[in-house]
Amino acid sequence: MLAKIYMNITFEELGKFLGISEDRAEYTVAKMVGAKRIQAVLDQDNKLVEFEDETNTKQARTTFNQQIQTVVENIDSLMRDITKEKPEFQAKYDKFCY
Repeated sequence: MLAKIYMNITFEELGKFLGISEDRAEYTVAKMVGAKRIQAVLDQDNKLVEFEDETNTKQARTTFNQQIQTVVENIDSLMRDITKEKPEFQAKYDKFCY
């Protein structure tokens, strides 16, 4: 439930929310992560729980991959146009691509 509201929360805030100590909140979340009941990372230096949203992570990765593919296709199209106008660049283009 908290992961749907928060992207991250401090151990202290979590403890207050649950009505338990900061240390107990950290321990409880660590057990839940270990049991794979929640997807989160514990940042003990900053006393923070960072929730991982698998759906958002996959969507971000898909979007990034699509953007990279578009850039590569645009570069390829540009290089083909250049080599049509300047055939002497074809050998360099071929070497770059393969």
